[in-house]
Amino acid sequence: MAEPNFALQKCVYQRLTASAALSTLVDEAGIFDRSGRPEVFPCVIVGEGHAVFSDRYETFHETAFLNVHIWVEEPGLAKAKLIAGFVRNALRDGPWLVEGHICHGVIVEGVQFMRDPSGNYSHGVVTVRAILQEAAA
Repeated sequence: MAEPNFALQKCVYQRLTASAALSTLVDEAGIFDRSGRPEVFPCVIVGEGHAVFSDRYETFHETAFLNVHIWVEEPGLAKAKLIAGFVRNALRDGPWLVEGHICHGVIVEGVQFMRDPSGNYSHGVVTVRAILQEAAA
């Protein structure tokens, strides 16, 4: 069975790279699932995450969180906000096939926007939350 956050990470990356609408703003070569500083702009980086495990339910539900980073070379935040909307739309509809898990729903929980201190870049962080249940072996 895949770790819930890693399974969600792979699924989100596949959704983003398959989104025709998102590709109008961010080339597929600018969508990454890796660490490191952005070197291509605009870009979307599937980032860090964490999982919360619950033993309160007999079905062992898990909540996985994942951050998706948006980087744009612009002094304002307009394009970063536009891309965040496309990311949200790419992640909106099911069905969700998350390896090793039954997915009870994925929610784009929120987004935060920040300006780079240099004034040359904008950065957005989209937070995704999923309720997962380990699939029977």
